[in-house]
This record gives sequence, structure tokens and C-alpha cells, in this order.
Amino acid sequence: MLNKNQLLTLAVIISLGGISALYLFSSQQTTKRVAISDIDDSMVGSRIVTEGTISEVDWFSSTGIIEIKEEGYEDALNIVLDKEIIEDVTEKKKGIRKGARIEVEGKLEDYKGDINLRIDSLGRLSIIERTYSSFTDISSLLENPSWYEGMEIKVRGDIVDKENGSQASYLFLSSFEDGYYELTCEIEGWIDEESDMRGGPAEVKGTWNYDNRVGRWILSTSQPPVIRAAG
Repeated sequence: MLNKNQLLTLAVIISLGGISALYLFSSQQTTKRVAISDIDDSMVGSRIVTEGTISEVDWFSSTGIIEIKEEGYEDALNIVLDKEIIEDVTEKKKGIRKGARIEVEGKLEDYKGDINLRIDSLGRLSIIERTYSSFTDISSLLENPSWYEGMEIKVRGDIVDKENGSQASYLFLSSFEDGYYELTCEIEGWIDEESDMRGGPAEVKGTWNYDNRVGRWILSTSQPPVIRAAG
């Protein structure tokens, strides 16, 4: 039978062994932050955190693929999201668009010779910076309006009409290059009544939502539109 001192020594040894095992396990599971340009074949199977700017987005029934790039580096990294992960980021999908900057955590895998980052149940996707960098086509907005609901977007088109109201002003933009579409923009403030802007180009940044007051989809903004007079 072990005496008190021997039992104490044994307990210390077991404790130290447990701590060492936990340390080794955690070191193997450590998620390292890596730049896209530093990813290579030797990292396949490792968990990493990286960030980049979205260059392409594709949503499918059972998966999603987001291509991100690092400034000054030519090659892109594909981020793969399984169905259950897509369900987890449903609310974020509105901000997952070209030009947005995101941070992702997942496991690097080899798929037919290409390295992908798969976001699994332990991974995550965070939007670092939303984007106004690319224009959204007016036709895309009006053909599938609910998909863009709540998004911060930027559009451009030709001015069809303008209207000043007691609560807000309205600018009506058209898109002729891909068929005739007319978009309503609600502008906070007063639109100049003196100049004739019809036919001139305009750019508007705002938030896309359905307005129950008027029964239609509207791009609302507190920022002044960029407008040039016709001709």
C-alpha cells in the first residue's frame, strides 16, 4: 500500500501527464492565421483562419462556393460551405457579395489538385467589410427583388423622373441596355427642382427593401445621389 507521500507524488505525476496531453492535443488543433498567398500543399489537412475580398459567389442546393482574393496576389482561394453551414449563415448571405471582405475559419483540403478551404461545424465566416464597390444591375434587382432584401447596394441608370414629397423625394431610374426597367429611389432631402435632369445618368447608394406604404420595392438612402444633367 502506498503511503501518503507516495500517493501525493503519484497524483502530481498523473496531473502533469494530463496537462502535457492536453497541451499536445491543443497544439495539434491550433488554428493558425495564414495569408492566402502563403497557403501551399503542405498545409492540406490543417485548420486555418484567413481573409480576403470576394470575387465570385455561387449558391447551390447543397453547397455554396465563395472565391476570395488577396490584394496583390493573383490566385484565388475557394471557400466551400456544406448545406448545414449555409443554413447557419443565412442572415449573412445578404452581405456575402462581390467586393465584400470576409474572414473565414476552416480546414484546407485537396480537391482534384486544387486547395479549398472547407468551413465545417467548427469553422466560421465573418463579414469584415460590406461593399458598395460594384454596381448591381437594375434588372437583377427587379427580377429577383426579395433575394436582395435588406442589402446595401449601389445602382446606376438614366433618370426618368423626379418627385419631391413632404416626407421624402423620389428619383426614378431606368435601365435600357438589358430591357426597360424602372427603379424607384427614395432620397432623404430635397431634389433640385430647377434643373432638368431627365435622361441624365445617376448613381445611388442605399438599402433595398419593400415599402408597404407605396406597395413596391424601393432603394432608400440618406446619401445624396450622384447626378449629372442630360447632355
